[in-house]
Amino acid sequence: MLLLLALGRRSAHAEAVGSSSADWLLRASPTAANPPPGGATRTKTGAGVLLVAGGGGEALVLLLQRKSKHHDAAWGLPGGNVEGGESLASAAAREAREEMGALPPASLLATVDVARGDSGRKFYRAFVGLVEVKGDSLWTPPRLDTDESRDYAWFSLADAATLPLHPVAAALLVAGGEGAASVAEALG
Repeated sequence: MLLLLALGRRSAHAEAVGSSSADWLLRASPTAANPPPGGATRTKTGAGVLLVAGGGGEALVLLLQRKSKHHDAAWGLPGGNVEGGESLASAAAREAREEMGALPPASLLATVDVARGDSGRKFYRAFVGLVEVKGDSLWTPPRLDTDESRDYAWFSLADAATLPLHPVAAALLVAGGEGAASVAEALG
């Protein structure tokens, strides 16, 4: 089995929010909550959360194993498509609550944008959140939407990179991926 323990460490640039709800995510700046210019050229917009415990080489990420016709059994982020009138932060919070029942207390470290889809015309923003670790216990989702996901687990960054990953997760977690350098920088 892959590594499932972590030591908590706060990044100096983290925005601490001590709430058990999605407040940390919904407090994202308007710039972080809305798509960048050129959004009209995108065919679809999505958002999700990359939940991290620990930092640097010790970091663990929470991934969900998908159950769907696209990328079935691949490991990915809690997240999905933005609905009409929704900000990216609101969509990420809604999707995470739908898929896991809640969001853990966390600090917003960064937002990382990646293109997705065959032509790269789909836009996806990942909100990177540093999860509070209490003792040696990692946060556990209160409920897993088994219509969309098979399982969840915390993985070390090295182990996550060896999994069959959803393309968005691969872009964020595998060295050389479009957003991997930004994620590594956020984790310090």
